Parts: sequence; C-alpha cells; structure tokens
Amino acid sequence: AYIDELSKAQGKADLEEIDAVVSDYSIVDESGVVSSSKKYPYPTEKAFPVDEFQRALSFHILHQGIAFRRTIFDSINYKQSEGCPYTDLEWVTYPMCKVRNLYYLNRSVYRYLVGRADQSVNPANMAKGVGVIAKLMCCMLSDYDALVGTGRKGVKEYVDKVIAAQVGLVYRSFLLEKNPHLKLADVLTLSDAVSKTSTQLVEMTDYVLHSHIFDFHYVREFRRARTRKTLKFALLDAYSWLRKTVG
Repeated sequence: AYIDELSKAQGKADLEEIDAVVSDYSIVDESGVVSSSKKYPYPTEKAFPVDEFQRALSFHILHQGIAFRRTIFDSINYKQSEGCPYTDLEWVTYPMCKVRNLYYLNRSVYRYLVGRADQSVNPANMAKGVGVIAKLMCCMLSDYDALVGTGRKGVKEYVDKVIAAQVGLVYRSFLLEKNPHLKLADVLTLSDAVSKTSTQLVEMTDYVLHSHIFDFHYVREFRRARTRKTLKFALLDAYSWLRKTVG
C-alpha cells in the first residue's frame, strides 16, 4: 500500500527532489482496535522544505511517521545501535542532515501496535530504559556537528528539539521521580555533554523542571552541585512529602 501511494505521487511532485516521506499512522492494540490516529498539518501533494517540517512539530516525529530515501543512509554511513531500545531516536534524527525536501502522504499507512508487556514504551520498561536514552543522547551530542549540518537552521532546530526533550526526560526521571534504575554517573555524563556541546541546549534544558512555589530550578541546582543531595533538594522533598501526608 505504501509503494502504491508513492506511485500515485508521481506527477504531483518531483520525487527526485524528495528525500523523506511523512505519513499518518494509527495506534492499535493487540485485538486490532484503533485507540488513536496521528495526522500531520503539512501541505499535501507537493514538496516542502525542512524548515516547514520542523516548525509543525511540537516534539520529534516518530519512526512510524517517516521514511527516508535509501541513498541518504549510504551517504552518512548510517549504523543504528543494536541490542538496546529507543534507537528510533537515531532513525528520525541522523538522516535529517541530508534531507532537502519532504512529501506528505495524508493517509494512515502504518499501524503501530502497543500494549505488549515487553514493549519498551510500556511505563514499567520505560523506567528501566531511561539510562539507555541518556547514553543515546551522549552519542548524539558527540555527533552534534554532523547531525545539524552546515548552515541548516531547520535541521539544527529539529535536532535541538529532539535532544532537549530527551535530556529533559532523563532529568525528570532522576531528579523528580528518583528513578532507582538511573545512575548518577550517567546523568552527570549527559549533563556535561550538553554543557560542552551547546549553550542553547543548556538554556533549553535549564527550565524543564521548575517549582513555581519556591522558584526552584531542579536542573540548575543539579548542574551547580553535581548531586541531588543538597539542602535545597531536601527541603523541597520535605515539602512534597508534607503535602502528600496532609492531603
């Protein structure tokens, strides 16, 4: 069906100028019931640039919503990490440095199955896998210059959006949720990688966790102290405990 849709696109756009195809998708459970559908607000039946692509995304696009021209992977010598979850973060990020234009198929092509106990997106497994996300982000940060390309504003903004969101997830898991599966050393390594790579990413992640009551920035305090064991964190924890106890 996907190939058929691409064939129909012939004549509506110059496919030789298109390096990625975005398409809608549905999320289904194991019984085949559709729980939700994703549609994108892109122009139909014509090519559009990367700048327009990234502006319409509040987060990053998921792997089930995009396909890339095969030659792109060859040109960047793409090698996806193996033996670990969440590598779709690499899939939707690394090829973007070479994408010129995209094309939108406003059809639900992919049916994304969720609900299995062993899936990485299962909340119980997510808690255990945040450390993997931290390591993947460290790899992306080490490849940052290649990821954002040269003078490609839309690509840089997209990559920053992906990295900042995932780094924020790691900070939230460690600082707010106190995830026992996440090691301090891994969070510090990631935090240092962000600081060394981009001042803009530091600013973007500085404000992801903020207590408006005390005007307290979790990430800023953690970066300063390089630990969660500070008086400010202890006082905030005590206040949170008291609120839950009192009701």
